[in-house]
Amino acid sequence: MAYQNRNNSYGRNRGYTHNKGHFSSGNDNEKPTTPYNFVTLNTRVVAPPVSAFCKACKNKNDMRAGLQEGYRQYLQDLEQNGKAYSGYFTVDIENLTPLFINSDIDNPSFFTNGEEICIAGSSLRGCLRHVFKIITESAMRVHHENPYAEYTIDGQRIDRDQDMTDQQLFFRAMASPKGVSTKDKYLERIATREAGILVKKGKNKNSNDDYYIYEATYEDIKDEDKANYNVPRIDWSEWHSGTGYVLLFSGYMYGKKRYYKLEAPNFDKAHCYHVPEDVIIAYKNDKRRNEKSDLLAKFGTPDAMKMPVGQGLPCFFTLTNRQVESFGASLFYRLPYKSTMADRVPSAVRLSDQSVDFTDAVFGKNTYWRSRVFVEDSYLQTGEEATFEAEAESQTLLEPKPTSYQFYLQSQNGAARDWDDSTSIRGDKIYWHRQCPWQNMGKNNDNKNVNRSLRPLQSNHHFKGKVRFENLSAIELGALASLFSLNSLATSQASRDICYKIGMGKPIGLGSVRIQAALNLQKEESWQTLFSDGHFASGTEEGDMVPFISAFHEYMKEQLQSSPRDWENYCQRMEELCTIMDFSWSTNKKLQEQVGYMDLTEGKNLIRNRVVLPTIAEIIDGLKK
Repeated sequence: MAYQNRNNSYGRNRGYTHNKGHFSSGNDNEKPTTPYNFVTLNTRVVAPPVSAFCKACKNKNDMRAGLQEGYRQYLQDLEQNGKAYSGYFTVDIENLTPLFINSDIDNPSFFTNGEEICIAGSSLRGCLRHVFKIITESAMRVHHENPYAEYTIDGQRIDRDQDMTDQQLFFRAMASPKGVSTKDKYLERIATREAGILVKKGKNKNSNDDYYIYEATYEDIKDEDKANYNVPRIDWSEWHSGTGYVLLFSGYMYGKKRYYKLEAPNFDKAHCYHVPEDVIIAYKNDKRRNEKSDLLAKFGTPDAMKMPVGQGLPCFFTLTNRQVESFGASLFYRLPYKSTMADRVPSAVRLSDQSVDFTDAVFGKNTYWRSRVFVEDSYLQTGEEATFEAEAESQTLLEPKPTSYQFYLQSQNGAARDWDDSTSIRGDKIYWHRQCPWQNMGKNNDNKNVNRSLRPLQSNHHFKGKVRFENLSAIELGALASLFSLNSLATSQASRDICYKIGMGKPIGLGSVRIQAALNLQKEESWQTLFSDGHFASGTEEGDMVPFISAFHEYMKEQLQSSPRDWENYCQRMEELCTIMDFSWSTNKKLQEQVGYMDLTEGKNLIRNRVVLPTIAEIIDGLKK
């Protein structure tokens, strides 16, 4: 560009080379450790029985109406042919590790119904639905809307189930070793940056469509004393209402020697670029950006001096076909990946809202229809009193770090792939069962956003509740019943203690629960009898889960065995699922050393070199050596 100073010392020709080889941490036996891992991604989505009805009612003019009509006809067919099953599972829940079901984000306390503690139905429903999605080969649903927004059917609020929210991730790879592909990509892209003045013309502080960048020339000034101000700073002293220059200091960093001088631009249309709305939204959604470097947050402050065309701030930016692709507050700012998280979900498992999977059919589909499964709160068994651990501070509110792409994405020949590479997400995230001292794990962490004082329930309490269902087919009921008989899905019939994870603190060992269930089916004549033996008649009778589970298993085989690849992948997924959910591993000291959080000092080279996270099978196989 005409206004760019091409002779700055950070230009394109610095001799960085691209090396696609596998990086070692310095010890070939050393691998990264995390408290979670991934069940391999399915190769396709298995269509549930209802999908045939939805396809038959497909309406090109109103896809939503067509799906809903097909769903209604499916339910009518089940009822008319006597194939609809209703009833409930009684569930006995024992917490094998301390348990914390939160009721207040700001002041954590154990969940209650107002009088007594209980396991919230929503918590149990969430963990059951997650595993149900895996065993039924359901789609990986990606949503672009606000995940916390409320959705309604007929004016009644419902929860919107989703597997991942699409977003654009940001990165800066200056500290990576030479040859790490992300570093090479970063240096190549950042070398094309320009300097300018980011201007906000609108008056609405939250507007996303009124930002522009006026291109400016810049030069770097070598002065180590001046360059190392403690905090980022903008010096407008030589700026005169749109003329002169501005000095930009990006803050302290060891070895920094330069600060930057931006000449006032010509505020003309020829060198003015509108910042697209999606670029602004992505910038705002970058949660890892330091607030001191957040340009948009500075508008309305003294740093945003009045320009001839509005408020403005010095910035750097990149262009693609004369469109602003990215911008930042310093020369080496955080760049967005060109691909979003959703781009790494294969099309074979990423269905649109106009298609139906097993989870949609049984647990409800957004605002199309309600769930046919209803999970009640679970209460302590009669006569049992709650006993709590002593209150202690712990690091519990940990968010996923998808920027660690070597953990979240499939590798290639042992080398990590990033979000702009041709790869896919690894699969469904599951936490290992752990028995570890959760107390005070965050006492040395000053970030109070992840530290909380908790008082979890002690181990070995017993809760009882119900999972109700209505109008399920035999196959759908079998899929639901399989949740309580997961070991039957594994290819190896080894003895396992299958347990779930619920509540807060899953990464630090909280929330491991064993669930035992019994089936109760509604009698056909239940509506004819109100009383029985002087009491209200239950209208149900004990049912045998085995025939329903068998019906589901046969359906999955029928759908998948036509493709050896699909069936083999499904068998592998079930084996991995049952392995990571086996509570027996929580007493294996060798495994526990491999499923905790890495020490950031000891694991520094593993992180810098992007060493790939071993798979579930690799971790278990390693125990046998």
